[in-house]
Amino acid sequence: MTEVDLQKRVLETLEADGSLAVSELVKRLDEDTENIETAISELESKNLVVTSTSGQVRCESPVPISKLAFRGELTPTQSVIQYLYEEQGYGQSQIARMLNYSPGNVQTNLDRIEEKIGRDVEQ
Repeated sequence: MTEVDLQKRVLETLEADGSLAVSELVKRLDEDTENIETAISELESKNLVVTSTSGQVRCESPVPISKLAFRGELTPTQSVIQYLYEEQGYGQSQIARMLNYSPGNVQTNLDRIEEKIGRDVEQ
């Protein structure tokens, strides 16, 4: 399973089941602990999950993961940005605030999304 696929599965599992311990995610996703921890770390760096001091991981996406159509090789963050931009009509500054990104970082992601999906991303 690719890193992006594992991140998507972690998000989907957390959305469905709420807050879970890393060990529970390992069991449910039948993956190595190291791979799950790497996926969680990457998702935390993108502000999509939070790990509490007690070790519970919960989804913090501004968009319900079930609403996202993960297409091709879009990362979970790119899927969130695409949904907020195209489906919800949010501007780059608003998306940047939601994700703790700079507007330039959002624009870079929009450019990458366009490359991956082969069309312009439009509001």
